Amino acid sequence: MKKIIAFLVAGALIGALGAGLPLHMQLNDANHRASLLELHKASLEQQVSNLESEVDDANNTIQGLNTDLNTLQLDYQATSTELGNTKTELKDTNKLLSDALGEISSANAEIDSLTGDLQTANGEIADLNRQLVAVNLQLGSVAGQLEAANLDIDEITGQLNEIRAKYPLKDFPDYQAFSAWISANTQPYSSTYGPWFSHALKVQEAGANDGYYVSVFVFESNDYLFVVNAALVGNIFYIWDPEDPSDLIDWWEGTR
Repeated sequence: MKKIIAFLVAGALIGALGAGLPLHMQLNDANHRASLLELHKASLEQQVSNLESEVDDANNTIQGLNTDLNTLQLDYQATSTELGNTKTELKDTNKLLSDALGEISSANAEIDSLTGDLQTANGEIADLNRQLVAVNLQLGSVAGQLEAANLDIDEITGQLNEIRAKYPLKDFPDYQAFSAWISANTQPYSSTYGPWFSHALKVQEAGANDGYYVSVFVFESNDYLFVVNAALVGNIFYIWDPEDPSDLIDWWEGTR
């Protein structure tokens, strides 16, 4: 080895990979928000259905009023015709003429009343249509929020699946895979202990990210420190310099 090994003083596995709220709690929260939005959406859809039923009822009322109005108009026309005939045939019968005029006046009053009812019904339909537009807009907004929540769930689920694919950490399956991995994660040479130890930690972190157990050890003598990484391959425990993987040592044979 390029550095003197004297005495093994410490070894620690450093594998903390992140901070913040656990992803399963984020997933539960997103699922909860999605459930609330689904309930809100169902409620709005029910309001839309109720408003549409009210519009149908109002339209039916208008149709009935129009039918009554047509009937009264026909009655009015019949009365007017009868009045004309009565005037022609019975010019001297003032009483009959007065009665006919009274019927016409009553019919006109009823027509005026029905016209007012028709205007009121049209106003109610316009108001219901405005409410329907507002509810549909709100429904669209809730649908957007629900879609966003579902996208959050998909993203968090993907991250969770990636983590589950790597953890719990495992040992390297064989020497060939182990050798290729440490070569691919070789760190640049350093001339001081601080960067050397930092490089060992980076190798450990890379192992955890790839799903492998990798440890860091520091050997100490009176004049030197030596930093190594360590991993178990099968029943062989290996140590190596994170900056020089060619200097690989099979430290001992054993199992967990």
